[in-house]
Amino acid sequence: MAADPAYYHRDGSGTFHAYDAATNALLEEAYRTQKTCRLPVRGMHLEVRFGAKATSDRVAVPPLSRIVQVNCGAQNTPTRVVLRVEAGEDPAAVYVALGAAADTSEKKLRHRYARLVALDGSAEADVHILRREGAAHRCRFEDGSEHVLSLRCRERAEDPHARPFRVLAEPPPWVLDQAAERAAARRGAETDMLEVTVFAGRAVGATGDAEKDAAVTIKLKASVALPGFETKHSAKAVAAYPGVTCAFVDAATCVPPELSFRAPSGASLVITAFHKGGGLLGRATARGVLTVPLDVLKPDEDSTGWLKLSDGGDLQLRLRWCRNGAFVPAGAAPQAPPPAEAQPEAGEAPPLPPRPPAREPSVDDEFFDAQAPPSPADPAPPA
Repeated sequence: MAADPAYYHRDGSGTFHAYDAATNALLEEAYRTQKTCRLPVRGMHLEVRFGAKATSDRVAVPPLSRIVQVNCGAQNTPTRVVLRVEAGEDPAAVYVALGAAADTSEKKLRHRYARLVALDGSAEADVHILRREGAAHRCRFEDGSEHVLSLRCRERAEDPHARPFRVLAEPPPWVLDQAAERAAARRGAETDMLEVTVFAGRAVGATGDAEKDAAVTIKLKASVALPGFETKHSAKAVAAYPGVTCAFVDAATCVPPELSFRAPSGASLVITAFHKGGGLLGRATARGVLTVPLDVLKPDEDSTGWLKLSDGGDLQLRLRWCRNGAFVPAGAAPQAPPPAEAQPEAGEAPPLPPRPPAREPSVDDEFFDAQAPPSPADPAPPA
């Protein structure tokens, strides 16, 4: 039989203190009914309040745990946060996990990357949150599997079955690796092609105010520039969600935007980033430019990292300049050379070309006949 959940109250220094077994049983019964209960402590009037009632004169908004202990008999009604944790859980780890997700509403998690936290506080897995399904979210794991999970956000902090998590500022490493694998799978035999994958960006104008910084939007425009070379098209990418730090996700495929251009030697990749609204920008628009000469890239090798924009922002990109056509994986069997054309045997002389038709002699014929070697079909002149 599974052990009953345990309850802890947090003092002013951040230390958690466990209730005794009798108090745990009393609190668990009150938790199921969400009714305020009084603790049997002699000489003190201590109340434990649940849900929307988890407030006091000093705490106007219920905490993430949705449970508080209020000393009603003392001046200013001192209030402590109470945690309900499953057996074996570390209350400090649960508290940190709730705090990490406190500023993220589950309504704004689409296309974000998150790190799920195990019940003991250790990192469990990095996931890509694809979309919301009912009260839960569909998440994609590293192996490509998708599962619908209930994430422990502000709205679901009281759900003991929800999964604690924290939002990642940039894509996890496996997202970068899978982008390179997809590009290799669809690569053709064309040469002088530039592959670009846009993962994340950091805009300028951060203020530290979550509400203002979340209003910043980033848009990109990429092309290849070379004097005398006309780019057939320019590609655009828009951040999947607004914010000073954001990830780029293609809405149709739910993967980072993948662009490709014809790129001859001597050309440069030019990316213009438009940062608009929110933060220090207000209603203004900032523009940052990134120019990468292709000759600095190693041909037929992936280059992934953060590159600085002219206005101070950053972009996380994967670049590959395909100079020699399709990529051949290491260890692949070498292809057999094409069959050679049949050569005539050594004993057979090649046929002579037909002689030109006769023409009328001219004045210059004597000079050209004296300089030209004798024809192999004509007999040699006498000595």
